[in-house]
Amino acid sequence: MTEILKIIAGFLVIMGLFLILNRFNYHYHLFHAVLIYCILPVLFILYIGISAQLHQLKVILHAIVDITVVIACISLVFWFMGELGYPANCSLLLGWGGHRVIFGFYGLYYFTQEPAHFLGTMMIRNTSIFSEAPMYSVILTTAFIINLFYLKHNRFFRFNCLVILLTLITTVATSGILICFLACLGYFMYLNRDKFNRFTKKQKISYTVSSLIIILTVVSAIIINKLNTFSGSVSIRSDDIRAGLKAFINHPFIGNGIGNNAAIKHYMAHYRLVAGGNTGFSLGLIQIMAFGGLMLLFIYLIPLIKSLLSKDYLDLYIILLLLLMLALTIINEAPLFIFILVFIYMKQKGFGGNFND
Repeated sequence: MTEILKIIAGFLVIMGLFLILNRFNYHYHLFHAVLIYCILPVLFILYIGISAQLHQLKVILHAIVDITVVIACISLVFWFMGELGYPANCSLLLGWGGHRVIFGFYGLYYFTQEPAHFLGTMMIRNTSIFSEAPMYSVILTTAFIINLFYLKHNRFFRFNCLVILLTLITTVATSGILICFLACLGYFMYLNRDKFNRFTKKQKISYTVSSLIIILTVVSAIIINKLNTFSGSVSIRSDDIRAGLKAFINHPFIGNGIGNNAAIKHYMAHYRLVAGGNTGFSLGLIQIMAFGGLMLLFIYLIPLIKSLLSKDYLDLYIILLLLLMLALTIINEAPLFIFILVFIYMKQKGFGGNFND
């Protein structure tokens, strides 16, 4: 317990200093900032630390994956019903991105987005209980990574992987599909690391080149599909990068202030600022930099730095996948994302044993 309290004290000193300095630039919502950036991480540190000492840490990981798989199975059934043309039997007023009526099945599933082209075919986007497919994709991708790398001894391991991957494809969320592909590739390389070490130099070069060709082919296909299908989304993300980086340059060390969206909007393209324009920001990593500068970015990167110093390259790879997801989606304040970062850091500190065996 002493070690857990030391970790909490060290974290609160660093985060407390950041929040004090950050507030000089922008009077953010105090309760929200303290809840997300102090209370939640501390509660997660306590929970993970105590659960690890009681050898119960895998319980929460199983729960995350199991709940996701149940939601995925339900959504797949209703998605297939929609694809087969079954008429919706309920409706709901959605306030996400403007008010509109959406339709669904039995209050358990709604069609919240328009169908999209995917690999040459028009598909309904599976959004399950979420307001948009990318958010559902984040949940599925996170659960997939947890299941693949930390719960591989579970008897439902293959079933969970299959269900999550199949559901992810039905969301037509290219970012999630790309990250899961990279996760599978990393997992395959990790399982075959001993065989690779026994290869001759010529075999290693051949294996590496073949892997790179496969990666580039798959990534190119996903990117091309993204450009052909969601050209408007790509254009907005490009503008988000430009606006976010310009805001970051204004206050590179402590940021423009937690929640200071006006600092980013100031640099957005004019067509997005007119009435009805899309002023929503979509890139979590750049939002961290714009809101909190290098100081907040460093705090988010602590698990990455710890894994690198510990030479735990599997955890390092997992964190890189999570950071890629963060770079493509606004999840920097999502409790699940914060929990996974805390979990990996605590694992590196010796809580919970070796999940990678």
